[in-house]
Amino acid sequence: MGRLSRRSLAKAGGTLNVWRECHAAISSDRDRALDFFPLNAVVPKSSKHLRGAILRDVSRSFYLSIRLLPAPVRDPIALAYLLARATDTIADTTEIGTALRLERLRELTGLIQGEAPPDAVQSLRAFAALQKNEAERALIERLPECLEWLSALSEDDREDVRAVLGRINEGQTLDVTRFQNPAQVVALATTDDLERYTFLVAGCVGEFWTRICWRKLARFTSETREMMLQWGVAYGEALQLVNILRDAGADLRMGRCYLPEDELEVVGVKPMDLRWNAARTEPVLRAWLEHAEEGI
Repeated sequence: MGRLSRRSLAKAGGTLNVWRECHAAISSDRDRALDFFPLNAVVPKSSKHLRGAILRDVSRSFYLSIRLLPAPVRDPIALAYLLARATDTIADTTEIGTALRLERLRELTGLIQGEAPPDAVQSLRAFAALQKNEAERALIERLPECLEWLSALSEDDREDVRAVLGRINEGQTLDVTRFQNPAQVVALATTDDLERYTFLVAGCVGEFWTRICWRKLARFTSETREMMLQWGVAYGEALQLVNILRDAGADLRMGRCYLPEDELEVVGVKPMDLRWNAARTEPVLRAWLEHAEEGI
């Protein structure tokens, strides 16, 4: 995955300007955009509650934001978020061992991809009781309805949701496998590992949003599809880098270091030393902050 330079972004007009253009096109042509919405699609009655109270309780900010989106894109984006939040909840349920979390994550991934029998979801019910967060407990309990909603999407929407969840689940699996002992700080090995990780958990989301909007919204943008996909990936990766840099201290306390070990070696720091010698990582942090700025 190549990086987008400041020069290339500036030459193309800048990401923010393009998204302003998209917003204006959507606002001025909303009625035409609605023609792309399959009003005759069979949508489960439970989807109203999922995109309503369940989504609101797990993420009020996302719930409020999605209500501003044009109708044709709301369902696949809302459902993709709920499924990603559910798999993330399973990955983060540290009350059980790594092996069982990975097994349950594989099971839910198989259900999402249509590769497991529907009754396999029952084995995930035990996770609901382990959730201290009431909203996440309710989401896990509603997984059968989420999967029913997924089956009811159009073929193209379902394919896009499954594609983005496949990548997100790969990133979640890497996290669970890599960070097993909070007492021992483990870092990503290389720069390529960090770039791959940011794509799997966030860059692919920007790509997903772009694909959905490109298919379903009239006059989405005057830019090329290839350019918008590049910007979508870069924007998602940049936001994830911001999260990583912001949460570096909290992650270290949990034994997680997303800064590449090969870059830490250059400044003479080992992952286990970061809790007491974090100041020496400033050149590494600054370089990744500049990289994040390139994508925003």
